[in-house]
Amino acid sequence: MELGIMERRRFIVGAALASSVPLAVACSRTDSATATQFQLLPVSDRRVGDFMKYYSEFWTDPAKAVKDYTSPQVVYTSTSGQDFNQAALTSRLTDWAQGFTRIKSEPVFAAALDNDEILIVIRDTSVHSGQFRGNDPTSKSLEDDAIFTVTYDGSGKIVRYTQFADYGGISDTVGADNMSQLHALNAEKHWWTGEIQPTLELPRELIQALSDGISWSEYLRDLYKLADSTIELPDIGVLNTIDESGFPVGMPIHYEFKNDLFYFVSNATAQRNKNMAKNSNVSLLIYYKALNQSTVLIKGKAKATSVNYEFSGAGKSQTQVLHQIEPYEVGISYLDDLSRVKQEVKRYLYTYTKNNGTWLQSPSRVISIQNDLEDVVDRMVAQNRAWLAPILP
Repeated sequence: MELGIMERRRFIVGAALASSVPLAVACSRTDSATATQFQLLPVSDRRVGDFMKYYSEFWTDPAKAVKDYTSPQVVYTSTSGQDFNQAALTSRLTDWAQGFTRIKSEPVFAAALDNDEILIVIRDTSVHSGQFRGNDPTSKSLEDDAIFTVTYDGSGKIVRYTQFADYGGISDTVGADNMSQLHALNAEKHWWTGEIQPTLELPRELIQALSDGISWSEYLRDLYKLADSTIELPDIGVLNTIDESGFPVGMPIHYEFKNDLFYFVSNATAQRNKNMAKNSNVSLLIYYKALNQSTVLIKGKAKATSVNYEFSGAGKSQTQVLHQIEPYEVGISYLDDLSRVKQEVKRYLYTYTKNNGTWLQSPSRVISIQNDLEDVVDRMVAQNRAWLAPILP
C-alpha cells in the first residue's frame, strides 16, 4: 500500500505515540509505584532546544556539530538498527549535508521518558540537491517527520540517540533502487568477521552459537540485524490465530521485539482480535529466505494492552490497538546448504521451552528433506507429464 506524505506523517507520529514500545508501555502503566514516567514537554524545553541546535548545525558543518554537541562515547542508532560511534556518525551526517539542502526544521512533539531520555519528533523540509548514497540529485522536495530519542550525559553532551525516519519517502524522493545502499548498509562491519561485506547467508559462527546454547532472544536479535542488512524485511511475520470454526488463520503483521516480548498493532475491529479474545493461543512465524531459509516460530499467549491510537485510514478514522505476545515455546530452524546432495538437504531444529521462568534448549533435531519441488520443475520443463497424470487435469 502506497502512503502519501500526510498519511506517512500520521503513521510515523502514531508510531511515536503508540507503537514505540517504551512509550507504549509508559502510557499503559497505571501503578504509580512502578510506572514508567512519561510527560509531555514543550518544544521550548532546554533539552529539545539543545538537540535542535545540534540538528540545525550539522547541515552546514557535520564534523563541528558532532564535536561540539556529542560525547566522545556517543552511540547513534540509525533507522536500520545499526549502531555508530562518533566518527561513523559524522560520516553519515556528511551524506545528508552533501545530498540535501535544508529549508526548514521544527520540533512538532516532545516528551520525557525514563532515565532522563527524551523523545522528539522533527518535521523537515529539504531539497535533494546533491549525490546521496549513490543517487543523483533530483531537485525534488522532501517533507519528512523523523522520531528521535535522546540522552545527555552529566555535562550536557549527547551520549546516545536513535532515529526513525521515513525511508519510503526518502526513497521516493531520490529515486533509489537499492534500499540497502540507501541505508548505507553496504558499508557496515559485521560482528562475526569485522570485515565489510554483504550478508547473503547465515554465518557459520551464528550456527555454532546456536549449537553451543545461545539464548533464543539473543539469537533472534542477531538474526534480525543480519536480515536487516539483506533484501529481507526483518520485522514482518505471520501471526496465526484460531477462528470461530477451529481453523488456524495466518496473516502477515509488523512486529516489535522488546525484552523477550513481541508487540504488534491491530485494527480494533479486525477478525483476529475477536479470535484472540476467544482463544489467546497464537503463533508468530518469522521467515528469512536469504539466511538459509531460517525460521523462528513463537508460540504464546496474546493479549490486548490499554494502548491505542486513531489512524486516519480510507474514508474514516480507525482505532489501532497495541497487542503483546508472551512466548512459552520458541522453535528455531535453518537449512544447512553444506549438507545438500542433489535434491536432499538437512534442516536443523532447536526448541526452547519455558519451565518455571527458565528457558531450556532441547537437543537439535535434524530433518532430511527430499521433497524439493525443483525436481517437479525439471520434469515439467522436460515435458514429461505422464507421471503427474493422476493429479493433473
